[in-house]
Amino acid sequence: MKKNFLKYLLATLFLATLVYQNDTKACHLASLTLVSGPTSVGGGNYQFTIEICTGSGASAMGLTCGTGAVGNTEDYTITANGVTSVVSTSNNSITSGYNGVVSTASVMGNTITYNASSPIYMIPGPNDLCDDTGPITQWCWNVTFITSGIPTSISVSGLENVNTGQNPGPNPCPQTVTVPPCAPPSPPTVTPGARCGPGTVTLSAAGCAGGTISWYSNSAGTGTPLGTGSTFTTPSISATTTYYATCTIGCQSTTTAVVATIRPLPVSNAGANVSICSGASATIGAASTTGTTYSWSPTTGLSSSTSANPTVTLTNTGTSATTTNYTVTTL
Repeated sequence: MKKNFLKYLLATLFLATLVYQNDTKACHLASLTLVSGPTSVGGGNYQFTIEICTGSGASAMGLTCGTGAVGNTEDYTITANGVTSVVSTSNNSITSGYNGVVSTASVMGNTITYNASSPIYMIPGPNDLCDDTGPITQWCWNVTFITSGIPTSISVSGLENVNTGQNPGPNPCPQTVTVPPCAPPSPPTVTPGARCGPGTVTLSAAGCAGGTISWYSNSAGTGTPLGTGSTFTTPSISATTTYYATCTIGCQSTTTAVVATIRPLPVSNAGANVSICSGASATIGAASTTGTTYSWSPTTGLSSSTSANPTVTLTNTGTSATTTNYTVTTL
């Protein structure tokens, strides 16, 4: 009698193990949504946030409320089609569900691969598959990443549903979301700047209400901006240099060129000495240089104290010659 009971117990245990190891796997990717993007982050890069949602939690695993603890891992690959690379990604966040564990992401080329080394969600107790109204319906993840350029579409594939104690099995369930084109704003209007001799030059731009003006040294407006804001002070330059401004409101505009001009340092030239009779006139100084200002001292008898070559008229009521020395300062 004891031998028969032992055989029955072993058979029962063996049968339970076989049933547990062969639970049905179901395709677990229910929806893929573009939450936000494309949003320019400068340098020709754009940020996106997508939401990945599973199917119903309990029914997708063939479970009912109160059946015990379950832990699942979700491994998937996000592909941004039509771009050179994914520049960076942030850890995915769980927007609904229970006890989320963030998986580890690796970035290569235009893809992001998430490998969940521990359960992305866990059901630790016998009744936690139910909330107050019934079975948990969905688990969702938000993933934010930056791409080089704007992809034509974003696809997710390779999602796995691995229940604790069961045999893992891939469920590719590929889904694709189309990325809408990003309508760039108009480029900003710019005001050039100039100075004499080497040094910094201040440039300005306007016409980007609600957005960000970025400054670049290349006409494509790519790479890290040299600065942002409505004004930009160049580094010290010794030659005339062209810079480029863009406006970003969601997407980045085309560039507007603006020139920082370096003029040669002016040469002060009062001209040759002249002799005149009382009441007569003569011209002093030299030809003017564009962009140069002039200041004469003293101003006695001058037709203009700010001209490059004013006319001087002097009167001498004495019996001997008089001399007046004029100095010109240029800026």
